[in-house]
Amino acid sequence: MGQHKLVIGIIGAVFMAGSAAAAVVSVDDAVSHALDQYENKRTEAVSQLQMASLSPAAPVKAQYVKAVEKAVGVSGGLLVEKADSFSLGYEQYAYTYKESFNGDHIMDYKGAYQGINGSWTHRLTDHEGIPEMPDVFRLETRLAWAQLDYNGGIQDQSGNHLADVTLSKVPDMTVEARGIMGKEMFVKNIMFMPYTGVGYRFLRNDTSKKSGSYVLGGTTYIVSGYRRISQYYYLPLGLEVRKAFLQSWTLGGNLEYDYLLKGAQASYTPHSANASVSNSQRHGQGYRASVKLEKDFTHVGISVEPFVRYWQLQKSDFACSDYVTGGCFGMIEPANVTQEVGVKMGVIF
Repeated sequence: MGQHKLVIGIIGAVFMAGSAAAAVVSVDDAVSHALDQYENKRTEAVSQLQMASLSPAAPVKAQYVKAVEKAVGVSGGLLVEKADSFSLGYEQYAYTYKESFNGDHIMDYKGAYQGINGSWTHRLTDHEGIPEMPDVFRLETRLAWAQLDYNGGIQDQSGNHLADVTLSKVPDMTVEARGIMGKEMFVKNIMFMPYTGVGYRFLRNDTSKKSGSYVLGGTTYIVSGYRRISQYYYLPLGLEVRKAFLQSWTLGGNLEYDYLLKGAQASYTPHSANASVSNSQRHGQGYRASVKLEKDFTHVGISVEPFVRYWQLQKSDFACSDYVTGGCFGMIEPANVTQEVGVKMGVIF
């Protein structure tokens, strides 16, 4: 059986605990800290703990949490965390992707994404690691898909716009995986966790089976698109904040900056099975923010989390396309921004 940490603060108590299957607590340290703040309630607090038969090796139960909360006179001040927790969820968001060249709009994709996400979080106890080191480790992943509307056009090699082209129901798919580590710190009854890690974002866009038309010089032309794969490797730097209230509710928030380590764009023309052109993107950053509301039901919890995710990348390096046999057809990936605004709903185990 694992172990938990219990800390009861002056304004609100911060209680990191779990079910019998999750862990146990060190009650001696918790009681000592609590009674330093609530000396006048020493007898009542100890009595409540004895009534609950809570020993240093006893599993934490929800009724014990309520007993301690009542003893120290705290209302909605206990933050309950498990040593190991899992989440599964559904997300839906409005998606906008725009490209520009020398400040002029080139094209955009717009539509609604939907997807699934999951995470696993592990919290170290005092017996597993050094207190000063990161004590929270989390793996996150998500898969989302959409059919987007394309609004763009035809440009010459200098980037001059020649004609408009629109396509509808373009299939898109994105996969993201992240590993982060952080250190939980408590100020009164609020938890702050600065964190960092590594992230990977994969996006597949395919207009190869779509066709559009444009008129140029009195002649109508039929054009088709191509398949494109975008990959971002990035370093997240963020802060997570959480506060318990009303006994079984938790309100939290998240702010994050994402530093682009490497961006790679591979474009596949219809006639080529290999990447017709591969562009590297070296400069870019992302931002994300969310507000999360959780409700705990002892053995399971639910959450709702509105969020925004944003990426801004500068134009890529120059690369030669194999579209022109025996020559170099120069191509770049234009500067672009991606915006995702939506909501996630999940179940926490």
